[in-house]
Amino acid sequence: MMDELLEAAANYQSLGFSVVPLDGKRPNVRGWPSTAYSNDEIHDHLMRAEDPGIGVKMGSIVDWEHDTPAQEAKMLEIFGGKMPDGPWFTSRKGGHHLFLSDPRLQGHTISIPCDDGTKLIVRIGPGAQSAFPPSEGKAWVRSFDDHPLNPMPE
Repeated sequence: MMDELLEAAANYQSLGFSVVPLDGKRPNVRGWPSTAYSNDEIHDHLMRAEDPGIGVKMGSIVDWEHDTPAQEAKMLEIFGGKMPDGPWFTSRKGGHHLFLSDPRLQGHTISIPCDDGTKLIVRIGPGAQSAFPPSEGKAWVRSFDDHPLNPMPE
């Protein structure tokens, strides 16, 4: 698993993303929002983690996370009834759809109320990160290799 995490981290860095070492879903380093980590530093931090994973800092990308059917329905409503093409991955509870950063979105996270009382989470950055595959419970459905990042629909 460690080799797979390190390979994915190097791949994300080659795409221009800033990688954060995680323990579970949370960064296991201080100062992560403003620190860039080398492959050796990522390796060292992952070796100390009980549940090692890798995250990607938001800022150049936006992560729309849906964990319930109502959250997915809210996304469909926002996007005009059709889920946009582009990279996305599954998590234990739902999915994460990724887009290029959008100047219409401000702050680091937006919560959109849904019909079931939950909230659709939009991670924007800076100061936001999202755990990415191959972290535990995460798997690509459409990866960056096959589907480029697109702007968010109007």
